Amino acid sequence: NSQVVMCSEMSERIRIRGLYMSEGLGEVMDILREDYPDPDVQRQIAVFNEELESDLTEAGCKGEEDAVDPFAAMYSLWETMQGSGLEKTLVEVFDRLFRIGIP
Repeated sequence: NSQVVMCSEMSERIRIRGLYMSEGLGEVMDILREDYPDPDVQRQIAVFNEELESDLTEAGCKGEEDAVDPFAAMYSLWETMQGSGLEKTLVEVFDRLFRIGIP
């Protein structure tokens, strides 16, 4: 979390989170959430998810409604990231999401 929130640019925060998630952080967080109920670990997981939601909202990927069309979210991220030099990283994140069945 510290490395991610130190970045002032939303695109950089998304890139770093994407790199972590592509290396299996989501699975590790699931295991930690379920098997290690340490309050500090649980808080860090919650903060990671809250900040991710905040960045997705800032990127225009979250609306007032509860459900978000995953393809609309991906398109919005792609539009935001084009020209940033991070396109390859975003495509790699999309590829990982498709491989694990999201969306």
